[in-house]
Amino acid sequence: MLPSAFLQWVICTPPQKAWNPAVKGKCWNPGIVTNYGIFNAAYCAVMDFALALLPWTIIWGLQMRLREKFGVGVAMSLGLLSGVCAIVKGIYIVQLREQDFFYNGKDVTIWTSVETATAIIGASIPVLRVFFREKRPPRSKQGKPKKVPRMGHLCGGHDLG
Repeated sequence: MLPSAFLQWVICTPPQKAWNPAVKGKCWNPGIVTNYGIFNAAYCAVMDFALALLPWTIIWGLQMRLREKFGVGVAMSLGLLSGVCAIVKGIYIVQLREQDFFYNGKDVTIWTSVETATAIIGASIPVLRVFFREKRPPRSKQGKPKKVPRMGHLCGGHDLG
């Protein structure tokens, strides 16, 4: 989110004070940044859950087979996993207040990366469905692959013998 990036530049005056304690200046109370991190994690979790459940209301009204509706709904609901990751990240942010910041900071970084990765994967799966449908061999009504007639020989239709 844009406020997160902006916050890093306004937390200390001058901004270099944030990473160099030898620089003279003033910084905000670290609790402000932690509280914002908790708010951000909660907001991300709520949005991930809402956006993962929204497709179900739209898909259910479409004229599709039930199995197809369910498949598309599940594929588009993988954002629920991102919501869970945001909650776990929020728990680790709360622990930053109470314990060693540098030790627990790694967990926040890991879960931020996992949350981002699951959101990207969840957004990509519905698109990949079309790709795999085109690459899969056609199937008969019995579920077996159709026999596709081959034309010519392996060498461009010319006889070798």
